[in-house]
Amino acid sequence: MSWLQLRPSKRLIQWSLVWLSVSLALGVLRLWVNESVAGTLNGWWWFTSLVFVLVTAWDAASRQRKPALQVDRRLPAGLSVGTNNSVDLVLTSQSVYPIRLTVTELVSEQVRIAELPLTLTLAPDEEARVPLTVHPLKRGDLAFDGVDVLVTSRWGLWLHRQKYLEPEVVRVFPNFTAISHFELLAHGQQTGQLGIHMNQRRGEGLDFHQLREFRSGDSLRQVDWKATSRTLKPISREYQDERDQDIIFLMDNGRKMRAQDGELSHFDHCLNAVLMTAYIALRQGDAVGLMTFGDQNKWVPPIKGKNNLSLLLDQVYGLHSSLASSDYIGAAQQLMTKHRKRALVVIISNVNDQDEDDLLAAYQLIQKNHLVIFACLRESKFDQVAEKPVRDFEHALEYTSATEFQINRLNTLKKLQTSGALVIDDLPSQMHIGLVNQYLALKRSGRI
Repeated sequence: MSWLQLRPSKRLIQWSLVWLSVSLALGVLRLWVNESVAGTLNGWWWFTSLVFVLVTAWDAASRQRKPALQVDRRLPAGLSVGTNNSVDLVLTSQSVYPIRLTVTELVSEQVRIAELPLTLTLAPDEEARVPLTVHPLKRGDLAFDGVDVLVTSRWGLWLHRQKYLEPEVVRVFPNFTAISHFELLAHGQQTGQLGIHMNQRRGEGLDFHQLREFRSGDSLRQVDWKATSRTLKPISREYQDERDQDIIFLMDNGRKMRAQDGELSHFDHCLNAVLMTAYIALRQGDAVGLMTFGDQNKWVPPIKGKNNLSLLLDQVYGLHSSLASSDYIGAAQQLMTKHRKRALVVIISNVNDQDEDDLLAAYQLIQKNHLVIFACLRESKFDQVAEKPVRDFEHALEYTSATEFQINRLNTLKKLQTSGALVIDDLPSQMHIGLVNQYLALKRSGRI
């Protein structure tokens, strides 16, 4: 351990100020007393100064030459962006006397840790688990560089800095909170709390679901005669429509998706909506794929299986919006080249009236083979401006501009609807609910 790692503690600074004040006072006092008293005062000053210096030096020299502390960090396999995640630090004292510590986690500006810096005291051989609340602000790879610890010397006069742990990298994924909450509600048949309606469409497809009592409207083909003879009452077979389809998400990662809504960008909200809908679609038996357009053009062919959400995550967790423009026509052309089988195509973007011609052209191209949904993220700031009362001329101009923008944008969305496209217009934080409900409505209607 280097001497350069030592720094004076607050206690040492206070004691030094007291010693300096006493020295000045004694210096002044010697001017007013006789030589005998001055000599005595001088002797006491040298004695106390020597004691102070020796104690300070001994406290510095008696620091542990071997680390008096063992530090372990327990990271989960992945973190979720924009939410609180739990990370544990385990501190184990290897000292023979109590030690006081100040812990600081070394991470990038991409994360907030509310509990740090943290000060605590460990008894000899004591182990303490310190839960940290880690709040990532950005997806991708998050580097934990190490842990800085300031250890207070035995008499509290010095702080010596020690660094523990090697750098570690953990993946920061899109927010799973909505998916986890949905799964809990789904098991309890309470999905309506999220605004999601999970009623399944029943029919006479090929996929047998259950036996039940005969109902008015059932056909004779549904009657299970063996079960009817056993129970002495009419029993019908109920089937679940077998309509496994391909669902493809076209995700805009151009500059418009850099807009912020709360802590998350529109692109992050887009990812949350895609993952929520993909989770449900995979559980419904559909195949899910995605393609990004803007700067990073990534193509993931549709895959089936309710456990394959992790494969999608591996492809998109590190994607971010760029400064490129959104080329809707180019994206449509690429999609038609890559996937010709009929699919539900969901285009997620932050659209406005300036995109009208390109959006209509892209729709006309895609709709030849596919059913198209435009999931349009509406910027909350325009809603907020429109809801505020007009108090002055400056706000009147702002209100007029926001209102005009919204009217033009709505006209563009109406033209898309008139052309035959399905349109969802929602705030970014609510897009996952709107998109899931639209998907389920299409499943119930038999359109997919």
